[in-house]
Amino acid sequence: NDLGMLFSSTDKVQDAVDAYQRAAEIRKALVADFPSTPKFRDGYARTLFNQGQLLLHSARLEDSIRVFQEAAEAYGHLTSSVRDDPGYRDQLGRTYCNLGVLFTHQDRFKEAEDAYRQAISVQSVLVDEFPASVSYHEPLILQWGNLGTVLWRTGRLDEAMEARQKQIELLRDLVSQFPGQPAQKNQLGQAH
Repeated sequence: NDLGMLFSSTDKVQDAVDAYQRAAEIRKALVADFPSTPKFRDGYARTLFNQGQLLLHSARLEDSIRVFQEAAEAYGHLTSSVRDDPGYRDQLGRTYCNLGVLFTHQDRFKEAEDAYRQAISVQSVLVDEFPASVSYHEPLILQWGNLGTVLWRTGRLDEAMEARQKQIELLRDLVSQFPGQPAQKNQLGQAH
């Protein structure tokens, strides 16, 4: 995983992909040997997430989808077995969001909508449980906006407006809760 990150920072994409693949294979074997040890499953899921990101940014969309689906499965298992760690749920939501982005790029709008709705479902619970955490609000705002785009692109304008209104509502809440954050104010301006 570390070698893959190093290669990806030097634009050696194929070397990075290969390193992530080797790391994923090693970590998957650890999960098989120690299925009840969360840190091994977490390492496997994180490696897949990093590999998926690299593949996404390298325009290898089908490979990225496959890897993010594996990551979603691994994070899903973690969230069901380790319920007291919100970080796993956050990563699961972010993984679904990445799948939504990938499906949108391929005009696979039904799958994109499903992925965004799963992301929103996961992230909404985190925002409810941790209302003071900006890091859980921001992905939820993005997910609502992305869902709105998918609904708009499929001609479902009323639903797209509802999703965008939800995005604006969440941004307003965030701006009022954290008034010293200009980035959120900028996002609110963009959303309008």
